[in-house]
Amino acid sequence: MSIIYRLAGNNEYNQPTVKGSYVGDVEKHFAPYKEHPVVKYVSKLPVRCGFNKPMALAVHLTDAFTLKERVSFKPIPPGLKNSWGSIGIGNARKIIEKSHSFVEETRFKEFIETHQDLYEQTENRMRELIRKDGRLEWFDNFFGPRPNATFNLIIGMLNGGCNYHADFDKGDTKEMYCFLGVWLYDQDGLPRFDKSVLTTVVHEFAHSYVNPLVGVYYKDLQKAGKKLFPRVKDQMKRQAYNDWSFMISESIVGVCEVCYIIETQGPDVAKMHIEK
Repeated sequence: MSIIYRLAGNNEYNQPTVKGSYVGDVEKHFAPYKEHPVVKYVSKLPVRCGFNKPMALAVHLTDAFTLKERVSFKPIPPGLKNSWGSIGIGNARKIIEKSHSFVEETRFKEFIETHQDLYEQTENRMRELIRKDGRLEWFDNFFGPRPNATFNLIIGMLNGGCNYHADFDKGDTKEMYCFLGVWLYDQDGLPRFDKSVLTTVVHEFAHSYVNPLVGVYYKDLQKAGKKLFPRVKDQMKRQAYNDWSFMISESIVGVCEVCYIIETQGPDVAKMHIEK
C-alpha cells in the first residue's frame, strides 16, 4: 500500500525524510508502473483517502500477495468503519481489486524476497529497542489488562515521519497496530531507532484505547469539541483530521504520552516533552 500511494504522489508517502538505498530500489523497480490502473485510481481519490487509510486497509487483508479479506467487509468491520466508513468501503474494495494485477505485473513478491535481509535487520533493531526500553506493560497498568489484545509494530519503510494506528477485530480478539515510519538512518543508510521514537510508538498504540472511549462519550464531548475545533481547524485539516473528534482523540493521546514518560523516564523528562 505504501508503494502504491507513493507512486500515486500522495505527499504523506513521499516524505523528504525517507532516505537510504531502499527508496532508490523502490523507485527503480516500480517507477515503470506509475500508470498502472490502481496507481491512477488512488491518485484521483480525495486527500482524506490517504494517511492512515491504506494502513488500516492492509491489516484487514490476508497478506500482500493474495489480498483476501480476513473478515467480510459486509457489514464494514469496526477497524475499517472508523477509517473508510465516511469515505465509502467501495473505494477500498476498488483498490484491492486493482492491486491484484499490480502485484503480478510488478513482480512484487520477487522484490520483497530480494529485500528480506533488510526487513529482518530493521525488525531486529526495533525488537531490541522494545526489549530494552519499551516498557509496554505500562498499557496494562494504565488502562487495565486486555488479555485478548496484541501489540503489532509495523515498520513503514517508506513512511518517513508519518506514523499511523490501526485496529483489527475478530470475535473477542483485538490486534492493535502501530505503523512507525523511518526517519533515522545509520552511516550505511540503514534504518536505526533510538529511545526518542518510543513516545511515538506509545502514541499510536494509545489510539486503540482512546478512540473507542471518545466514541462512547461522543455526545458528552461534542459541545466543547465543536467550540474548540475552529482554533486548530486549519492545522488539523492539513493532516486529514476533518472534525473535532480527531482533535479530542489526539489531545487525550498526547496526555497519555506524558503519563508514559513520567512513569518510565521521570517528571523532568515529561516536562521537557510538554515544553517541546
